[in-house]
Amino acid sequence: MKIPILHSLETREQWQQFSRRKIAYAYVETPSTLVDFQTNYLLVTHIDKDLHDGRKAIKFSLGSRHSNRPSWQLIQRCKWSLNTVLSGLNNLDFNTNVRDNCALNIQGETTVRKFFSKEKSVISPSLLKPLGSLQSVPKHLEIGDIKNILCFGQYQNLEIKRNAFQFNSVKAILLQLISHPDSWHIEAFGQQVTLSFHSETILCLTAHIKAVLAPAKIDSKRIIVKR
Repeated sequence: MKIPILHSLETREQWQQFSRRKIAYAYVETPSTLVDFQTNYLLVTHIDKDLHDGRKAIKFSLGSRHSNRPSWQLIQRCKWSLNTVLSGLNNLDFNTNVRDNCALNIQGETTVRKFFSKEKSVISPSLLKPLGSLQSVPKHLEIGDIKNILCFGQYQNLEIKRNAFQFNSVKAILLQLISHPDSWHIEAFGQQVTLSFHSETILCLTAHIKAVLAPAKIDSKRIIVKR
């Protein structure tokens, strides 16, 4: 099944378009979630950035056995904002009766549950988006930015350090960035970037942003491998 990726669910029109889908099931980029509107229940899976094992994600279920009206009423009280819904769910104290919490103003027959997702295949929407060239160097570089920089050759002075993991090419590093993003650490000072894997420095580069139309070919002459 192809799962759509929505940019947001922050307006009444967006929620209505979402609910009219044949299957109301989609990733949302902001906030990073998987939203599943079943017959009467709204299921929201909160996905940490760069998560690639859905079993670590927290899932919330809210609704009623008899009608989908309570779910819609709650969304409406949150001003049609998924951000507000998720914030309220995260602030609920599930050690008490959730109706005693004021975060979401739970009323009537609405029930709310919190549990871990059992779906390993659920991953962060940021990992599903296609790579694209950057238009400028972000103020705070993140793993997704580094993947784009490496994929589109938007760098200068790239130096791959000798390392125990035998990452000796841009392609090898890029594949590991995509597969295991949470194992990497970035240190950036302006456009100077140092990338580490499990605390071992792997490469250094200078971000050099220029417009490109297609992924750049990996030029071995631009890579220094320390031996």
